[in-house]
Amino acid sequence: MANPSRTIPPEYLGTRFRVDRQPAAWPPSFVIVTAWATTGEVWSEEANRAADEELARRLGALDVWHHRITGYDPNSDHAEPSWAVEQSLEDAVELALEFKQLGVFHVVDGELWVRMCRDPRGAAQRVALFFDRLDDFFGRATELASRS
Repeated sequence: MANPSRTIPPEYLGTRFRVDRQPAAWPPSFVIVTAWATTGEVWSEEANRAADEELARRLGALDVWHHRITGYDPNSDHAEPSWAVEQSLEDAVELALEFKQLGVFHVVDGELWVRMCRDPRGAAQRVALFFDRLDDFFGRATELASRS
């Protein structure tokens, strides 16, 4: 079996997350999706915002739990506004592909995984404990007690 880390860009493996505010409760399983420029591409600020607004509209129409979260690289100023969404991984991959994304994050019982959308085998790789990668808006690690 091929090593899944060979197909997963290192940018995904080092990603941290931050929130402006904690949700009332984090679901036991959720995905993290973005509509911002695909890894390696450069889109205008207007194109990024328009895609994000369309994703937010779609999530609202699906009537699923979703919460704003930002994925960021702690070693640069790169950050992508994203959405934590209570949705199956399969549905999230379909949605991510519609928004031209290479991969999605999946959190299951506190474990953070990354899955590349175009991988026909559906190989996923464990990244870390989600709450070890979650910071508040100021970049401080959040309290574990804030999760439900």
